[in-house]
Parts: sequence; C-alpha cells; structure tokens
Amino acid sequence: MKITKESLKKLLELNNFENFAHLASGVKNIIITIAIIIGGVWSAYTFGALNSVEKAKKELEKTKKELNELSLDIDIDAKQLPSLDKKKFGILVEVIIANVGNGSIALDLQKKPLTISKIAKNKKGIIYAAQYYAPLPYMNLTEGNTHLIYSQLVHPGSTKRIYFYEEVKSPGIYFISFQSKADKEVNNRVSKSTVGKTDENSIDETIEFDPNLIWGTHKFIELKI
Repeated sequence: MKITKESLKKLLELNNFENFAHLASGVKNIIITIAIIIGGVWSAYTFGALNSVEKAKKELEKTKKELNELSLDIDIDAKQLPSLDKKKFGILVEVIIANVGNGSIALDLQKKPLTISKIAKNKKGIIYAAQYYAPLPYMNLTEGNTHLIYSQLVHPGSTKRIYFYEEVKSPGIYFISFQSKADKEVNNRVSKSTVGKTDENSIDETIEFDPNLIWGTHKFIELKI
C-alpha cells in the first residue's frame, strides 16, 4: 500500500480530531462534576440556612410565650383572734400572693376583694351565706389613721401579703373568698409607682382592669367559742 502525502495528512487530521473529541468529553465531564458539587454545597447551605432561620423563629416564639406566661399562687391564712368587742369574734385573714410566672401582675383591691360568709344549710341541703362581711385591705395603721391599699403589683418571683380584719357575730363555719380583677395588660406594663397607693385618689387611672380576668382562692374555717 502506497502512502501518499495526502493520505498521511488526512490520517493526522483524523487523529487530532479524535484527541480533541476525547479532550472535550473529559472537560465536559469535569465541568458537570464541578457543577454537581457546587449545586450540592449550595443546596446544603440553603437548607442549613433556612433550617437555622426556622429554628431561630421557633426559639423566638418560645421565648415570647414564656415571657407571656402569667401565674399566681394565692393562699389564705385565717386565724381566730380575741375580738375588740367582747360580744363578737375576731378573724385575721392574710392573703399570700406569690408570682410564679414571668409577667408582672397588678391586682385591683378597690372593690373589697375579700368576703367572709357564715354558712348555713337550707331544707334542701344547700349551703348559703347566713351572714356576710367584706373587710377592707389594710396596708398600715398609724396613730389616728388607717392606711388602706387599693391595688397591688406583684413582680415575677416576689410574694406579697395583704391583711384583712373582721369581727363576726357568732361562732360557726365560715367561707372566706378572695377574688381580684387583674390589669388587662399585665405583662410588665404597670410601673411600681402607679400601684400600691394608700390614697384612693392617687390610683393611676391608666390601669384598666379586666372584669373577665379574675385571680382568687377560697377557704373554709371554723370559729369556736
């Protein structure tokens, strides 16, 4: 077989084309591989970023919820005392209010939140209030003066005590009830200077108490002769 210059030239051109094709194919595969890697890294980053954002949002909502949790632990301690009037029976009532939540709560004490009722039973066996008393909340007593408290702010982690005194006519079983309206915006809105006043006229009129939000507790006691 005779090899001419023309056939040798064509052979070289064909060989160069095949080499270029192989090279182009290899470059293409490398580019595709790099693109896949970059796409995977971007997807992982995007997922991680979005996941972090969602996690942060959930943590924020959780924190807000915890801050808005309101809880009071209210207890009544009642003791029988010798009466100033020998014909009556003295009752000293201490209402203990502990704020175990995360928000400050203002309680309304203006409308006699404590009631003391002597219970009796009717013919159907249902108990009712045979005698009814509504003592005032005392803050302090000084010579010739009585200081009452008309509202009470309870901060988270703090405990407040409110005292009531009443003289009743006869011994027996008494039902003591404490119920107080709370401020509508009870989460740390009310400043300490606006509550706990001893003068009824000095109460902050911006405090709006919610009649549907009631804090309270109850207790039965027996007064003996």
